[in-house]
Amino acid sequence: MKHIQVIVSDIDGTLLNDDKDLTDITRDTLIEAQEKGYKLILASGRNVTMVMPLAKQLRMDEFNGMIIGSNGQQRYDFADDELIEEGILDSELAKEVFTFARRNHLQCLVEHQGGFLIHTPWILLPVKVIILYLKTRHLLKRKQTEPYQILSGFMMEPSMKVKTLRNTKQLDINITKMGISQYKLFFQAKEKRFVELFSKRASVAKVTSFWYDVMPLGMNKAVGLEWASKKLNIPLSHFIAFGDAHNDLEMINAVGFGYAMANAMEEVKETADHVCSSNNDNGIASVISALINH
Repeated sequence: MKHIQVIVSDIDGTLLNDDKDLTDITRDTLIEAQEKGYKLILASGRNVTMVMPLAKQLRMDEFNGMIIGSNGQQRYDFADDELIEEGILDSELAKEVFTFARRNHLQCLVEHQGGFLIHTPWILLPVKVIILYLKTRHLLKRKQTEPYQILSGFMMEPSMKVKTLRNTKQLDINITKMGISQYKLFFQAKEKRFVELFSKRASVAKVTSFWYDVMPLGMNKAVGLEWASKKLNIPLSHFIAFGDAHNDLEMINAVGFGYAMANAMEEVKETADHVCSSNNDNGIASVISALINH
């Protein structure tokens, strides 16, 4: 791995432990790598705003790191403060996804350029209570100018609107991404049909055992890394990447060295070149420490 120049990491289930914390050893190791000249990229299903505080903890703003947000749709470079957004989900397809979710009692989260639309079935009453609390809190934050934490490290711009998704007419907007979720055991009964219906018309990625991301067809983290490769003038064969879920598969396949976490989904482990320790055991830190101190 002597030729590695760029380190890429997914966030949830990879960089962060199960408590959504960035451990001191992982943070310090990645800062040391940047001090030694390695470029750091965070590649996540979260949007760039949500990733930004974590990036600053890692001092990526000082070392000109990059963020690949929303599974490749957003790309941000600290070097020149450039933000690129690409890809809109077809509104008719979005309506079909929402209709499927509503009929099958699934939660549906729609991310668009102005904020979020959320449909939560009554079967998820505890989640409805949390959503109501977050919406109320967000209204109280509207006068702020800086992003604030909403839950488990997730950040929200005060200017974003959060509304309840009630009908398909609300989806006649520019949608960047959708999320479908439900309790794990309940979701398993719906999962196969959901994939059959939509995987040929959209990029459908399983993020956790109870959550799917739906993006424009052909959009994934590897698309974002191709942009980074061209901008840095460093071939993808000189990248090392870490991930744990289906939305990391293309990324892991695209780079020179792809690592799956020990806690990763089985398909990710089978695809990766190597498997490292879990996100709860500082898996990234152990690999990068060996890389930069060989």
